[in-house]
Amino acid sequence: MKKKFSAILLSICMILALMPATAFADTDQITISYEYSYGTLSEDRQAQEKVTDGEYFLIPDLEDCGPREFLGWQIKNSDDIDLYAPGDEYAPSKDMTFFAVYADYVTLNVPFTTTVKQGGEAAPGKADFSLEIVDAWGNVLAGSDDLSDVDVTASISTDGVGIYKGTMSITGPYSQLRRMLIEGAFVKQVNAGEKGWTYDDKVWGLLLSDAAALSLDDQLPEYVLSILPVLYGEKGKLTLDYNSNPLNEMSFTNVYTASGDESEVPGDPEVPGDSGDPGDSEGPTVPDDDSTEYTETVTNNDVTDSPDTGDNSSTALWIVLFAVSAAGVVGTGVYSRRKRNSQVK
Repeated sequence: MKKKFSAILLSICMILALMPATAFADTDQITISYEYSYGTLSEDRQAQEKVTDGEYFLIPDLEDCGPREFLGWQIKNSDDIDLYAPGDEYAPSKDMTFFAVYADYVTLNVPFTTTVKQGGEAAPGKADFSLEIVDAWGNVLAGSDDLSDVDVTASISTDGVGIYKGTMSITGPYSQLRRMLIEGAFVKQVNAGEKGWTYDDKVWGLLLSDAAALSLDDQLPEYVLSILPVLYGEKGKLTLDYNSNPLNEMSFTNVYTASGDESEVPGDPEVPGDSGDPGDSEGPTVPDDDSTEYTETVTNNDVTDSPDTGDNSSTALWIVLFAVSAAGVVGTGVYSRRKRNSQVK
């Protein structure tokens, strides 16, 4: 009997020795699954993995998500609505599924007008103007370290006097756009320093209303971007004028103040056959306008107070008559002196 009992006990021990690899293998292991529509898990992670109950594991990352920004993971079918970013630690207590949360690349459009005016003698020709987004101290925002994926396009081509309409497009992940615009940003014109132009230095404010950052089940959130006037604070710091009503568009006015092409300004008029010696000229050609050069040319000529009638014969006649008169006066004086002398004798 003892031998039989010992054989049974030995069999049970052998069975128990084998069970940890089978029956007890999953008692302290938890299965974690991942659901995602865009991107790929890093090579060291899998769409389903085993983790130990109660121990922390690192939340994985998603790569190559295309036109969407991967924000992190949420737990499916759970009251836990926290968003877990790659690298966060989490200690599961049961099997669970994490699903990926994305933010779309968003494009925000802001209308503006550029008015071109003529302020000098010359009419403005073709010109290009562009805008940029800056912070309260005038530093360019798009492309900076924490806004590296934001791209701003805002340029317009003009050709002469008129009003030209354009659109500023701001594209990037919503998280970065929100970071840039949620407390307000500022738009000003780029001063390219083109000769002859006076650039409008007006500044406008942009304010993004807080909206849902998540894009789940392809439902895009609504974005409201307001245009506001700007106030200048201490040391030139820019602030939004929250007391003003939002505007429909930004506006800028640039003035072309050039006096004209110096090569086309009229100077001494050209005369055919002119050798450069004033004596060779037959006289100035009067230009269509009352230019300074023409006035000076006329002033430099030999001009008398007597009008030039073009008849030189009358002048000679007066000279002859003057000579005859003078001779008569002299002759009369001589004759009178001789007559007095003869009477005395």
